[in-house]
Amino acid sequence: MITYRKLKETELEQWFIHCMQVFSKKDYDEGFLAYFKRHWHNDPWKDLQGIFVAVDGTKIVSTIRVFHREIYFNGKVIKMGGIGEVSTNKEYRGQGLSTKLLEMAIDYMKDKNINVSLLFTGEDKITFYNRLGYQNTKRKFALSKVKQNDNKAFTVCKIDVEKDLKRISEIYDHYSGKLTGTILRNEFYWKHWSKEECKNLYGIKDDNGQLIAYIDFDLQDDVISVREFGSIQEDVTLNEVVSCTNDKVGKIRHPLILDEKNADEVFIYNGTMIQLITPFKINDITIDSNDKLIDYFDNYVFWVNDGY
Repeated sequence: MITYRKLKETELEQWFIHCMQVFSKKDYDEGFLAYFKRHWHNDPWKDLQGIFVAVDGTKIVSTIRVFHREIYFNGKVIKMGGIGEVSTNKEYRGQGLSTKLLEMAIDYMKDKNINVSLLFTGEDKITFYNRLGYQNTKRKFALSKVKQNDNKAFTVCKIDVEKDLKRISEIYDHYSGKLTGTILRNEFYWKHWSKEECKNLYGIKDDNGQLIAYIDFDLQDDVISVREFGSIQEDVTLNEVVSCTNDKVGKIRHPLILDEKNADEVFIYNGTMIQLITPFKINDITIDSNDKLIDYFDNYVFWVNDGY
């Protein structure tokens, strides 16, 4: 008999293993196991009450987790509940387990007065989430050619999240605070979550040695995929930072809004689902429907490093 409830603290290790096995499709995968563990231990807003499980006897067979976040939204900060770790054992699929757990998660978010819920999924799952009140919002990305920069006033250097935390966080708040969708971070999040998730973190310094921009990225062949970017000066653009970082890079893959005028190719990522949970006001306008919410999320940024 299947029972639905919240996860118990004594079941955390079993829950990590369940998530690992479903997502990796293996009995044991060290990389996946480490991923789920660090996304629990490095999360300053983790809440055991926000993990919902379907249990057969003593075995976890399906789960959903709500990630507590606050995000920048058109100059305002609102509460967001991220849906993650959606996973059901293969032999238990098709029985409505995820549907029941997501309904429980939505009720939980309502009780917590969370404003919006956001999740990422494959295009084949969009209709499933539609049935539970989520609507697809299109994320726009661009592929741009790098225009080489001969500005010798800037130098590039490898930086460290913890060592350079004060300045990086200042740049982040200045830059990402003006966007919609980016996460409001605290010191614990920077020192643990961000530090673990960054891949190739570089800073740009001016001729006075002051850090004025930073970038984290993945590099494949001659294409840089931006994981995160920030600049304290408007004239220090994404292209300028990339050209300083590596003179062999030919293209940048980035959220369109970061550099619309230089986009050579624009493409859409489907599978970002959003739902209004608790209505709120923005600029004297009450956001009380998914349609109104999506109008504001037409072009937003969610950094790869914040992925859950």
